[in-house]
Amino acid sequence: MAKTAKMKKVCSRGHSFYMSSDCPVYSKNKKKQESAGEFPENLSATAQRALVKSRITTLKKLAKYTEDEILELHGIGPSSIPKLRTALQSRGLAFATKDKSPGKPATVSDYIKSFPEDAQSALQRLRQTIIKAAPNVEEGIGYGMASYKFAGRPLVYFAGYENHIGFYATPSGHTAFSKELAKYKQGKGSVQFPLSEPLPLTLISKIVKFRLKENQQKSKK
Repeated sequence: MAKTAKMKKVCSRGHSFYMSSDCPVYSKNKKKQESAGEFPENLSATAQRALVKSRITTLKKLAKYTEDEILELHGIGPSSIPKLRTALQSRGLAFATKDKSPGKPATVSDYIKSFPEDAQSALQRLRQTIIKAAPNVEEGIGYGMASYKFAGRPLVYFAGYENHIGFYATPSGHTAFSKELAKYKQGKGSVQFPLSEPLPLTLISKIVKFRLKENQQKSKK
């Protein structure tokens, strides 16, 4: 019986293989590309890696998680959520919802009250620090978190979790203070402040003022 002709190929790492055989590196890369294809093109590479690292490789798997759970992943920032939400909706899917309580908090005060007393105290101090650093800030709830805007533009966000507080000052706020934040666990545009440690309120104030200055400059354009 005649042998089937084999075409020699070279994968992305320079490994030679034939079409009728498998190159492990090629196969692995191909699977990654197929996984990435499930997510929106405007989702950052960092956010996509964070999802794949957590074995969330399809939109169907993503739909098993709540928005809060996805925001806890390192590399996922608030701006990723609406993009993922739209992608889920395009497939007739949605983020999972928690079987908790009667409705979502409408105000930051209600949001803070939904946590245990020790966490409430830390969240309230963080809230007061933000308002003091940016007196004319617009406070509300966005992406299920405490949201702060200036001139209609996002300034910072914070969210409470079981063992830490997530603080989101967009990538620029974290990049500008990367040395000061180095001791904390971080993702792109996010940092985790453990509830077991005092909040770095002076540093947080500096970050908020930095973001405020950025927004003021953008508002003048």
